[in-house]
Amino acid sequence: MSNDAPVHVVHESENGIRIQLLGDVGIEQIADFHSVLLRALDEHTDQQLVIDCAEVTSLDLAAIQVLLSAANQPGTRLEVDPGTQGSPAWDSLTASGLDRIIPLAGNLSAQPSVGVTL
Repeated sequence: MSNDAPVHVVHESENGIRIQLLGDVGIEQIADFHSVLLRALDEHTDQQLVIDCAEVTSLDLAAIQVLLSAANQPGTRLEVDPGTQGSPAWDSLTASGLDRIIPLAGNLSAQPSVGVTL
């Protein structure tokens, strides 16, 4: 994967891994995203996995499906950092309801405090 690819592993440690998504993340990039995510899940079993979406300009349904699939893997400790409220990733994750399934990480001070019963 080249340095200008939309998917980067930006931090690995014994505690987990942080994967950064950049720009438009859609069907055209999904193979790279899926490959990196599967490798991270395989190599970092039972460790924290954070998907950093703060620099995403668009996040389509294909990417959301990959995130949902990863969140449903046994032993996965997945969080998504959507950036700030109103960012493209924030809007996509909340509009899809994924924010109720996968914990959001990062700068969430702008997140409204709303109780949701599932």
